[in-house]
Order: sequence, then C-alpha cells, then structure tokens
Amino acid sequence: GHGGHWGEEEQVLLIKLAERRGWPLDEDEVRSRVRRVATNIAEIKGGSLGEGESRGRINSDATLERVREKMRHAETLLSESPEE
Repeated sequence: GHGGHWGEEEQVLLIKLAERRGWPLDEDEVRSRVRRVATNIAEIKGGSLGEGESRGRINSDATLERVREKMRHAETLLSESPEE
C-alpha cells in the first residue's frame, strides 16, 4: 500500500472519477465535500494529502477494486444532504 499518503496521482484519479460520475465540481459546495472525503480517506489510511513518491503504473485487480470501493463510499457521502 501507500501508507495512506495521497500523492498527485491519487488526487488526479479522484478528480477524474468524480467528473466521470457527473459531480458538478465547479460548485464550491461539491468541491469542498470532495476535498473532505479525500482527506478523510487519506487520514483513515494514516496519511495526508500531498506529494507522494513516484510509483509505476498500478493495474492490479485488488487495487482497482479498492479504489472502486472508496469511490462508492465517497459517492454515498457526497449524496447525503449537508447537516445544518
């Protein structure tokens, strides 16, 4: 694993997946929620958002499934109405 540290590659992947899902990233509230979800995922893994080590291409089935699972979780969090 990456020890919870999110580098540029992971951040770009999250943005691409969010755009593919049709999330309106140009809206401040949506962008803010995506950042919070990404930060939460990184913190749960024991790391933080920031520059990571450069790694080769990742194409294992386990890695892809882990990313899909995290995106399903992120989509669930984003679809929840904000608490006020």
